[in-house]
Amino acid sequence: MKRLWIGAVVLFLWGGVGATTASAHESSESLWKSQVLRGGFHFHASFGVGGGPTSLGLFHTMEIGHTFKDAGFATGWTLAYDHVFLLSPQQFRPEGAADMFGGHFLLLKIPLGLPHIVGKIAVGLGESVDLTEGFVPYFGFGWHYGLDFHFPATSRSGVTIGLNGVHSITGQHGHLFGFGLTVGYTWF
Repeated sequence: MKRLWIGAVVLFLWGGVGATTASAHESSESLWKSQVLRGGFHFHASFGVGGGPTSLGLFHTMEIGHTFKDAGFATGWTLAYDHVFLLSPQQFRPEGAADMFGGHFLLLKIPLGLPHIVGKIAVGLGESVDLTEGFVPYFGFGWHYGLDFHFPATSRSGVTIGLNGVHSITGQHGHLFGFGLTVGYTWF
């Protein structure tokens, strides 16, 4: 099962990067030097590896929201629903730790002034999950933060490498935290 997960993630990432590289090859220099067009619908999904004191496994982020265009000081800012989790197989975590943790957050993303680098911070409903007898969630408080590095394929989308941190505090599992390196795709 672990090999199937790893294989699926590798194929997803390889296919996305390969398709993006082929279509962006002709205009990659001009796209890299120009600002991407941020505004309207925003979607991002990524997968990677993550770990912390009680976990090691699959790190996932997904964002659905809106990027503000022509909004004064907030031009290019994104407000979105953010779903983050770190799924850890039993052999990579201590006894009693959560099988999965993360949360459902309200996310703010802000371009940092450097081309194609965006900072993000999110807070909301933290979650830890016990998967031993089905899907048993425990809710509390959590937050997510990080940096996204965009490699444009078009002026409105591109491959994104993310550095992420996530914290979740629940009554069942206490304070869980982990960090992840992800690769995905973003529509700006």
